[in-house]
Amino acid sequence: MKNLLFTASLLLLALGGNDSLLQANIPSLLPTARAAEQEESSLEKKGDRQPLFIWKCKKEDQTVYLLGTIHVAKANFYPLPAEMENALNESRILFVEADVLQADPNKTMDIMKKRGICQPPATLTQSLSPETVEIFKQYLDWAGENLSAYQPYKPWVVSQLVANAALRKAGYKPELGIDRHLLNEAHAVGKKIIPLESIDMQLSLMDSFDASTQEKLLLGTLITNKDTRANLETLEKNWKEGKVDELTSDKDKTGSSEDLEKVRVAMLDKRNQTMVENILKNLPPKDSAMVAVGAAHLGGQAGLLAKLKEHGFEVEQITAALKKPTTAISFGGSALKRLYFSEGLFRIMLPGDPEVKYEDMNGIRMVDYGYNHFNGAMTVSYLIMPRAIPQIDKQKQFMQLIANAVTAKLKGTGGSLQPLSNAPVTMLYSCKLPGKDKLTGKEIYLREKMLLSGRRLYLVGGQGTTDFLTSKLYGQFEGSLEVIPEQGYATAASFGQPGSTGFGSSHTAANRSASSFNHADFDKTRKEMQQRSDEFRRKVQKDLEKSRADFQFGRTR
Repeated sequence: MKNLLFTASLLLLALGGNDSLLQANIPSLLPTARAAEQEESSLEKKGDRQPLFIWKCKKEDQTVYLLGTIHVAKANFYPLPAEMENALNESRILFVEADVLQADPNKTMDIMKKRGICQPPATLTQSLSPETVEIFKQYLDWAGENLSAYQPYKPWVVSQLVANAALRKAGYKPELGIDRHLLNEAHAVGKKIIPLESIDMQLSLMDSFDASTQEKLLLGTLITNKDTRANLETLEKNWKEGKVDELTSDKDKTGSSEDLEKVRVAMLDKRNQTMVENILKNLPPKDSAMVAVGAAHLGGQAGLLAKLKEHGFEVEQITAALKKPTTAISFGGSALKRLYFSEGLFRIMLPGDPEVKYEDMNGIRMVDYGYNHFNGAMTVSYLIMPRAIPQIDKQKQFMQLIANAVTAKLKGTGGSLQPLSNAPVTMLYSCKLPGKDKLTGKEIYLREKMLLSGRRLYLVGGQGTTDFLTSKLYGQFEGSLEVIPEQGYATAASFGQPGSTGFGSSHTAANRSASSFNHADFDKTRKEMQQRSDEFRRKVQKDLEKSRADFQFGRTR
């Protein structure tokens, strides 16, 4: 089991900077077993000072601030300690693994096609042992996903996708990564940025491992997936306390087998040597520079700290005033968690917190929540109308108008709108979208369920490949909407009520189970949720009064 822990950690900690499929590259699944004497570190808290994950390396007139980064993070990582921000401000150059802000998405996609896609007729499972295939199927059953969605990819890519899903579910996002934060600040002031590697080089390295090694990396990620939350909490704690030894993966700490030791050397030791050579070659002779690379590159006998010492630099860890530790957030064990949106008077199940945006559609305010998946997206939106539409036939006509507007906006083809239920009125809209999946070449579709409740029209659905839209994960999401009625309107509604269906008969029972409605629960929470939504609803109403929507709901054609 120790070797499997190592395979998972190594895949996540060694690469950084790729902003496409490699968004999960952080040192998150390191082995945590340590002998008692190893737990005692010289970097423990001293007095009222707290070690940080940044070192000042000094040699004559040259200063290097060496900062170990995490490539995905949460909002509670910010603001960064002032000592880190000051070091960046003082530095004339910022060295990073790769400048993701300047990467060409199309070029990255072309590289992924070359490096990460199986050459037909080869598939993922053909390169895996029956035992690994069975474990992967167990994971897919838990996650509610389809095997066919992963078949085009090589094992190392699938390992990244599985790890990335676990990180996002735990609230860690690439747009909040330490590297991206520093790059944004450096670009904003025109600071010189020097990438130490290229995305092509990183992906080529992963693709260079033989099939057996790639399978071990995937198997390690799968087996340790259930421990992601605990390992992330440990990682976050160690990073914030500046414990470099806890994020080091030398051979003596991993006990890895011969082939996995070769992987570790390739992903860490050899890259560390190349990095330090590039750093020394480009350092200004009499100025400061910051090196911000993945945290796992700093420690150990072949780490950057040791290598800078070999080149005559005096190394000192930077400390900050001790702060009270942040309370850990507890995440659920299910693939989906139920989220409350008091301003919209609904709740729904999603893998994690969605992004939100607002827009006007034909003069009516629309609020849109979206959660991206690697081969699709889940969205829940709602419109707030000036008044309800009492007649069922008028409700259906209004939904048809919305469907037509969506089709025109997205340039969809083959659109259809079919009734699912009359009480409350629920319609299913679907169409084919232009273009195809850039990696697999599969067709992309849009699917939306529409439900009217009082003055609100809810749209729940998403877009993606057939693999995504027919998965259990998507089916559970689509059937899980629960609506709190507005005062003065009908009782609450749910997509999971008798009479509604999922995407195919196989998902109907799952949808109903996922959306079982608890009136007592809503009665208990409704007052609090209503109070929190009052201010938002007043703003929306003010917008509606300004726009004076063109729809005449009582006389819809």
